[in-house]
Amino acid sequence: MRDTLKSRRDEDRREERKKNRIAELNERMRGDMTLQQLGNNMLTYLVPALEAQVGAFYVYDQESKTLSLNSSYAMQRRRNLANEFALGESLVGQSALEKKQIMLEQVPEDYVVISSATGASVPRSIVVTPIVHDDELKGVIEIGAFRVFADDDLEMLEEGVRAVAVAVHTAESRVKLANMLQQTQEQADALET
Repeated sequence: MRDTLKSRRDEDRREERKKNRIAELNERMRGDMTLQQLGNNMLTYLVPALEAQVGAFYVYDQESKTLSLNSSYAMQRRRNLANEFALGESLVGQSALEKKQIMLEQVPEDYVVISSATGASVPRSIVVTPIVHDDELKGVIEIGAFRVFADDDLEMLEEGVRAVAVAVHTAESRVKLANMLQQTQEQADALET
């Protein structure tokens, strides 16, 4: 009986912690932001919340069918490595193509390096998660850590990405609306002259 109560209490605490983390993520993404601001705010919350060390946010361009690096957290500028990926290219492109999360727990030595002023090391695990809104790809988040991600972390990320997808969709809609408004204004100005 006591073990059952303890188990239930632990489960309730995990659920509450996850809900609080999602609420904090939503708070960081609230307001009228550009995709760049949104990506920065999202990563500056998610990476530390997941006890990770590096992160990247790639935005999907419907016209060119590519994912471009939008924002990053503690990533070094990478020479000779792409910041843009086609669907199916690299783990980022493959996650986007399949619209499925990819977990890498045995990271190759030359994959990515997490560095600071005192040293550098390879992460133990990388999680690559697609951002999908109403079955439409919006982007991909890639996060690396010195530890293996716990199931609770992956659940939180999965739920958090749903909120991220809505925020990205909203930011893209705002940009489209602003562009249409500007185009309409230019057309109106042209008619007046």
